[in-house]
Amino acid sequence: MLGVCMTVLSIVKAFGIDAQFGKWIDDILAVDALLFLVSAFLSYLSLRGTNKGIPYEERADRVFMLALVVMGFTVLMLTYQIL
Repeated sequence: MLGVCMTVLSIVKAFGIDAQFGKWIDDILAVDALLFLVSAFLSYLSLRGTNKGIPYEERADRVFMLALVVMGFTVLMLTYQIL
């Protein structure tokens, strides 16, 4: 998913989107990439962690779903800006 964020960032540059709007998209996707990274880290902790008292898997799922929603929203914004 980090690669998808990078691909969308390069599409913004390739299509020559308005600089101000492009900066917003860049910033949102940078935060989105960090959310995917946090989700992957929490998922790793849920697999390798020995402490069963902390629900890493549930947190990883929530962060991942949040990141997917942010990416979907950003792609919709980008699509309507291009059209």
